[in-house]
Amino acid sequence: MDIEACSLHITDPRNPKNQKYLLSNLILITFSSVISGYDTPDSMVEFAKLKLS
Repeated sequence: MDIEACSLHITDPRNPKNQKYLLSNLILITFSSVISGYDTPDSMVEFAKLKLS
C-alpha cells in the first residue's frame, strides 16, 4: 500500500490555486520528519530540504 492509497479518504481543504504540493507528499514529509525527530514546522522544512534529492 502506498501513501496515496492511504490518503485517499483524507479531503484536502486547501484552495486549488494554493496546492503547490500534493497532500500525500505533505503527509509523507510530516510523518517521516516527526519519526526522525524533526517536530517543529521549521525543522520539518529543513528535513524536507535534506531529503529532496
